[in-house]
Amino acid sequence: MNWGYRIMILYTSFVVFMVTMVVMTFQYKVNLVAPDYYKQEMAYQAEINKMTNTKELSEEVKLQYKENMLWLNIPSGEAEGEILFFRPSDSRKDFKIALSTDSTGLQALPTEGLTKGLWRLKIDWTSEGKNFYNEQRIKINAQNIEILDKKLKPIALNRK
Repeated sequence: MNWGYRIMILYTSFVVFMVTMVVMTFQYKVNLVAPDYYKQEMAYQAEINKMTNTKELSEEVKLQYKENMLWLNIPSGEAEGEILFFRPSDSRKDFKIALSTDSTGLQALPTEGLTKGLWRLKIDWTSEGKNFYNEQRIKINAQNIEILDKKLKPIALNRK
């Protein structure tokens, strides 16, 4: 075989490789953080106002794990709103639940069905005519749930 055929085989192999790569990239699923991220970005000032209201509360929003449940404690007392369980690595696993605390500000959140990994709880609520917003991060392992504080230090709590 002379060098002309070798060059032709080399170029043909390169073209086949490139076509394969293009086909593979079109089949890859890209998860956006939110399908309407531009609209959400334009309304971000309202989120900033809610976070400011949250910082002005007498106590911080607390999240604890006990009795196979996550317990959310909102210091503003009775609250109505929603909690988004946000999975950064897979948007198909995101879900919302209603927030309706008792008079002490407590609500139990079920943990069954949550897959291993990092979750962000985006808590949006109204209490006494004011709007509030808080985010809590949890990491679910095989044996426990870690509640991560804002300084990225894990606080390990036994899941059993």
